[in-house]
Amino acid sequence: MQSIARTWMVGCVLIVMNCYWLIQMESLRRAFGATFFSLFFNAVFTLWMLFLLNRLLRRFTPKLAFDNRELLTIYIMVNMVSSLCSYTAQLTVIPHVITYPFWGATPENDWRQLFHKDLPQWLIVNEPSVLIGYYRGEANLYTARHLAAWLPPLLWWSFFTLVLVFVMLCINIIIRRQWIEHEKLAYPIAEIPLTLVQSGGYSRMMWIGFAIAAGINIVNGLHFLYPSFPGLTFVQFRHIGYIFTEEPWNALWATRVSFIPSIIGLSFFMPLDVLFSCWFFYLYWQAMRVVGAFAGWHTYPGYGRHVYIVQESVGAYCAVLAIAIWRAARHMVRVRQQTVIGNVEREMDDAPMSYVTAWCGMICGMIILMLFCYKAGMTMGVAIGFVLFYYYISTCITRLRAEFGFPLHDVHFGGPIQMITSGFGTANLSQRTLVAMPFFWHISRIYLSHIMPHQLEGFKIASRSRMSPKRAFWSMLLACAFGIVVIFWLLLHLSYHYGLENTPYPRWGAEVWFYLQDWLRNPTEVDYIHMALMGLGAVVASFLAFMRARFVWWPLHPMGYALGGSFGMSFLWTCLLVAWILKWFILRYGGIIRYRQFAPLFLGLILGEFSVTGIWTILGLCLNWPELYNFWHP
Repeated sequence: MQSIARTWMVGCVLIVMNCYWLIQMESLRRAFGATFFSLFFNAVFTLWMLFLLNRLLRRFTPKLAFDNRELLTIYIMVNMVSSLCSYTAQLTVIPHVITYPFWGATPENDWRQLFHKDLPQWLIVNEPSVLIGYYRGEANLYTARHLAAWLPPLLWWSFFTLVLVFVMLCINIIIRRQWIEHEKLAYPIAEIPLTLVQSGGYSRMMWIGFAIAAGINIVNGLHFLYPSFPGLTFVQFRHIGYIFTEEPWNALWATRVSFIPSIIGLSFFMPLDVLFSCWFFYLYWQAMRVVGAFAGWHTYPGYGRHVYIVQESVGAYCAVLAIAIWRAARHMVRVRQQTVIGNVEREMDDAPMSYVTAWCGMICGMIILMLFCYKAGMTMGVAIGFVLFYYYISTCITRLRAEFGFPLHDVHFGGPIQMITSGFGTANLSQRTLVAMPFFWHISRIYLSHIMPHQLEGFKIASRSRMSPKRAFWSMLLACAFGIVVIFWLLLHLSYHYGLENTPYPRWGAEVWFYLQDWLRNPTEVDYIHMALMGLGAVVASFLAFMRARFVWWPLHPMGYALGGSFGMSFLWTCLLVAWILKWFILRYGGIIRYRQFAPLFLGLILGEFSVTGIWTILGLCLNWPELYNFWHP
């Protein structure tokens, strides 16, 4: 008991430090992307520093040293909260969303008359004196007026987020045994912290990879500080689309290339066929953009996505998960029997909870979320569809991460809000429903740092390290509950100090209100093309899955089709191509023995880049640099 209490205390301290670090990097200092990728660099850096410190403790004061399970528990806790603290999703967007309809209202846009009367008063902050300090800074958060305005809505949003996370944990408990023990999915990202802690850091190949990546980032860090110093910036992503100037080739204007060491290292652990499929289908979607420009096809209404790529990708995601559920039918029948008949005997003595409890928790949690959406203004039918579709997409991404460990999964504009408004038409939705939707933009816009895959990877880490699944479950739940409070506090504290308008923080909380303005003033009917293209994406993915199951030689994976058109692939495709070439060459001419010998080299690429980046950013915070070093963005 003392051991877990100490672990949780250290984890909570590191949660506060990491939240401050992330908010400073991503919201205040122009170092976007700390939580952009599936493997959070701050969490790996924290684990790496703890690991090195622990080696010193074992040598000089063994009684104070942590064992591997304690180190991994802390890593899991930091990972959970880093997901919630990411600038791309979840909590950091909420204060901006619930205040901007008042701060952004002008006589020109006439938002006051357009939709203010339909805003749910219990979820918003609308007092002008409170908003001035939040947006302009140089104000004191800790006044009775400010705290009284912020506390009620943030308590509601904290409750909503905790239930949201708890339902994900229940779903992961239901699918955990099937995906971890029966299907034995690879979980490549979970292998990184496990290998780091269990290897002991004695591999020579790992230190070679570490030196390569660290050297590149030391040079680039000096170039960042002193632009006259020559840098190796070719590894960071660069736009090359400017070379395409004429129709229809200018449809490739967003083409990027990069050779990021840590992404190459992480991609090396992905299956070979998935690596090939990802860059192959990226080129396919690029060709489709050119064909679409040549044919004069329109972009996705309101979001600027070309030739309906989003819809086909979402359809492919849905098909992949449906196939996975079908393959797990026996397990699901067994779970249902244990739940319905009342046989609560756990398949593992130390399981986080019984299937009965997990199913009840999932269903009750979803009902609470549906009622929350209904109370916010959605009709009950839309609220039910919103919650169910959100968890379906979330489970799709979790499957993607568990099976392949893809470095980045954004699913830009593929969430329930976009699917409902474009699929069913804004003209067929009530005004109160449309006005309620922006409040859930933070869980619908993008899925880069989604917490559900990290939860399942936490259970995988527990399984591999012989950690109690109960311990992992309660550590994750504690971290999320504590992290929600810390994140909201730090966001408001720093915003009142700096002023949100004076920071480079992405205006994602504002953009959705302009979408709402368009929905209300320019209502649309049912988009049958949208629905048909989702179906087409599902059919293509199903065909690829069928071919892959029937023919061993079939090289294309359905998930590559879903990922190929994403924003992430636009600058990661060269990293995946390099990783595919290296892995194919090693396996072709060296076999599995050489592969195992070279694997630590690619782990070293990850650790080297993350370690030096962590040092550069911490140094920048200590010296109060206006911008911080970013390993992937020039």
